[in-house]
Amino acid sequence: MSNTLFDLKKVRFFDWALLVIFWGIVLILGVLFYHPFLAERHYRDGFNFDAGQRYRYAIEEFEQAVSYAPWESQYWMALGRSYESAAEKETHKEEKVRLYNQALRCYDETVALDSKNPWHYSRLGSVNLSLAGVAANQIEADTYLKKAEFYTRKAAETDNQNPLFQLNLAYFLHRLGNFDEALTYYEKTLAYDDRFGEAYYNMADIYRRRKENDKALNAYLSVLEKAPDFPGINVALSNFYMEQQDLAKAAPYLEREIQNRPDYAEGINNLGAIYYQLENWDRAAELYGQLVRLYPGNEKIVLIYAQCLSMDGKSTAALAALEDFLVSYPEAKEVRSKYQQFSRARS
Repeated sequence: MSNTLFDLKKVRFFDWALLVIFWGIVLILGVLFYHPFLAERHYRDGFNFDAGQRYRYAIEEFEQAVSYAPWESQYWMALGRSYESAAEKETHKEEKVRLYNQALRCYDETVALDSKNPWHYSRLGSVNLSLAGVAANQIEADTYLKKAEFYTRKAAETDNQNPLFQLNLAYFLHRLGNFDEALTYYEKTLAYDDRFGEAYYNMADIYRRRKENDKALNAYLSVLEKAPDFPGINVALSNFYMEQQDLAKAAPYLEREIQNRPDYAEGINNLGAIYYQLENWDRAAELYGQLVRLYPGNEKIVLIYAQCLSMDGKSTAALAALEDFLVSYPEAKEVRSKYQQFSRARS
């Protein structure tokens, strides 16, 4: 019986040492494999919280993820973005600054882990630009702006054939008023990909500031050609032609914008004013009629509406519009006066 039992007394010290080392390695490997599992779990939970805009919870989860796997740049990047998002929503200035600085900490880590990734520099530029907007004084703001420019340039240099980073640098320089260099980078962006409507649109802004109207118009028309659905292009072209006093060319672009946005009150008003000046009373009346429905208590609008109807030979409809308004707003003196004037003219 005793021959089949494990006799501890016969185990040598060397064997014990090997056994301890073996189990030590097993334990270390277990921890090393378990930590990435925990990191991924916290990253997943953080991602879900971030998607739901619950940034405080997302930050807690991402902080856990980077503590378990500090070598993963994507975890640091996700943590930095959550800090940024939380800062953007924060209303207290001190806390906003603290959150932005935490984002900087995260992006510094991503650069340390991967200095070849332009997105890391791009985020550092973006956060420094945000900090410039909440700086305590101009000296501090200028310091942040210099850092923002440095990192934005670094991103463009790191991936100098990516149009997105060239566009970001162009826009940054544009905001600073460095128009010559901004144009260079807008042109570089378009050399890589001429579908970037924003590059043409922003170039047009620079040309308009310089009173180079032909170049501005060509840039706007390029937006319309390359990216016809670019937000604001129809309004920009209509404004351009209105500045040139060419109302007939301005009108079609506003028509297109209103067709896409039927409740765009400012555009309806501007287009109505254009047709009023062009003496297109029928279309002007239609537009001011829309405004009456959008703003039923506006005395000025109903007066213009009635005037357009009257000029279009629709005096009965003009009187009816004024009368309907007076039923709801009997104290409207100007409307009552205009109503009486139209009534006398008909009698």
